[in-house]
Amino acid sequence: MANVSQENLVKLARQAADKDNLQQSADYLEEALRMGHDTKIALNLCDTYLQLGQPAAAYKLIKEEKDLFSDQAVFKKYLDVLGQMHYRIEFLQLEKLVGQKLAVKVDPVSEDEQEKIMGSFKQQTHINSYDYQQLYALSETNFVQFAQSCLIDPSTGFTVRIALCEDLVKMGVDQTIKVIVLGQQEEFNPSKSPLMGHDPIYRQVIMQLASSYDESPSQLPNVLGEANLMLAAMYPKLSKYITDPVSFTNNLDRYMTKHDGGADQDLLAKISQYLPKQS
Repeated sequence: MANVSQENLVKLARQAADKDNLQQSADYLEEALRMGHDTKIALNLCDTYLQLGQPAAAYKLIKEEKDLFSDQAVFKKYLDVLGQMHYRIEFLQLEKLVGQKLAVKVDPVSEDEQEKIMGSFKQQTHINSYDYQQLYALSETNFVQFAQSCLIDPSTGFTVRIALCEDLVKMGVDQTIKVIVLGQQEEFNPSKSPLMGHDPIYRQVIMQLASSYDESPSQLPNVLGEANLMLAAMYPKLSKYITDPVSFTNNLDRYMTKHDGGADQDLLAKISQYLPKQS
């Protein structure tokens, strides 16, 4: 619930909007949110951003909501923003998540714009989250084909490869996708594959590691951070490389602390070669 100061700013924002001064209205609402989160204020600011022709700002704001689904006003605004952003791919993922067709339409950008997005993405040497999110404005066909081209390109970055694989999984793409894992070309079907965090092997390794550091909790964040990278290097083919999760976890722990991976020494050394280099 908004406090008195926030309510005063909302009132000023409303007065500014009545005078068609939308930017001033947005400034007041932004100041109100800096005082503390309030969903109604956030939705009001989303509307203002959309009226200002700033859908990217509205998208960033709505995605900060902790729950996009329970509150119907939030969910509706989320759909409105996806439509304004032309994020067709995220919309398809959303339909897959809720398990039903939604009574709204989110179209991708024009074919010409899609070509520009894909061309620009290929030319980028350092992909940030905004660059990557532009791919959500592609059509389903173009996204899948573009993802496939990136996943068999050895120059594709570590995090981009994982993000593309997981987005295909979220879409439920039911076809064979080729992907380079640890320098080798592999195949997987996204519709039959889990997200990395949901993979049973991933969960078993992480839980076993966490329990083994009960008496050294201060070390756990660094251990889990490094373990996540090691596991991500094998995604989406964890089951191919890890046949005995318990033994692998023990070897992984020793490798991270003593560089002794036991029976998995060769695999762990190979994984290390493909991890992102520290800048």
